Amino acid sequence: MNYAIKVAEAEKGGSITEKDSLHIILIIGESYIKSHSQVYGYGLPTTPNLKLEEDNGNLFVFNNVVSPFNGTSPVLKNLFCCNSIAEGEKWYKSPFFPTCFKRSGYTINYWDNQRVTKSQGTWDFSMNSFLFDKRLCQISYSEAAPEGFPYDDQLISDFERSGKKKDGKYVFDIFHLWGQHVDASERYPHGQFSRFSAKDIRNNEPYMTESKKQDIANYDNATYYNDYVINHIINLYRNENTVVVYFSDHGEEIYDYRDSKGRVEAATGQEKNWLKYQFEVPFVIWCSDKYKALHPDIVRRIKASLNRPFMTDNTCHLLFDLAGLKTIYYRAERDLISPKFKPSKRIVNNNTDFDAVMRK
Repeated sequence: MNYAIKVAEAEKGGSITEKDSLHIILIIGESYIKSHSQVYGYGLPTTPNLKLEEDNGNLFVFNNVVSPFNGTSPVLKNLFCCNSIAEGEKWYKSPFFPTCFKRSGYTINYWDNQRVTKSQGTWDFSMNSFLFDKRLCQISYSEAAPEGFPYDDQLISDFERSGKKKDGKYVFDIFHLWGQHVDASERYPHGQFSRFSAKDIRNNEPYMTESKKQDIANYDNATYYNDYVINHIINLYRNENTVVVYFSDHGEEIYDYRDSKGRVEAATGQEKNWLKYQFEVPFVIWCSDKYKALHPDIVRRIKASLNRPFMTDNTCHLLFDLAGLKTIYYRAERDLISPKFKPSKRIVNNNTDFDAVMRK
């Protein structure tokens, strides 16, 4: 980790080409099964707000995005750094992209609902000790939330109260949510968001029980609440020059094709489903009307890229592009919406060729 901090400390800033004030928003979800989203064809209305944004022409849904790992800590380390796993580059030897944004003139606000003050496990310690190292915080964030909350919308309300929304001409806000992290029944306020119950679940596999159907309903309720949280963030910036990128760190299972929930290993002969549910992730870009009007070329490029094969470790290059940030760390061939984009081999969990398995 010390090596990674030294790399960040040595980073150079870039230049901002955007003339108007600009808000870039990155929302990182958690344990989101892509096929449980209404915008990806799920049979229940789990994402009514996102569906409305899509119908109105502001939300663009990407169909072929995967995560490099099915665990949060390695995903975030490879997300926040400018390395490419396909090229064999190590995250700890690569620039930390928030530092580049800050040194280029962006205000960086980082509100992380998975930030804790007492470690709850090795994954948690590894992630928090890196992202909230005091040296990294000083050079990378203008402000960071001191702690998390039981529910994600409480985090967004805390951000709203902080007044950081109006901080600076060029602002990059990063939100890391609890999303649908197991146990999903703990991820949403019951009552208002208890939209679905066991009777709504149409999974009738032999291993299903009423209790398991309720588990699925709880997961769908957490997805429904997640949609509400994303909509809250969008509404903060709806009338400004704003672009929002949302995706989940990884997927999950909730009795979708076998008698299992969570993220257990693949069973022999079920490798494709394992990859589908645990590594495919929802990935969307939302553009305000003002952003669309000011950046018609970017919007055209977004629309032309919806079916490209992409892995989230290369997201920083997309963010540099959307933010109008010229930097020596940008690689057009890794930028999802660039005309120069080149699909690369998608290696997940260090040794599995995602596309090779899915082609079998």
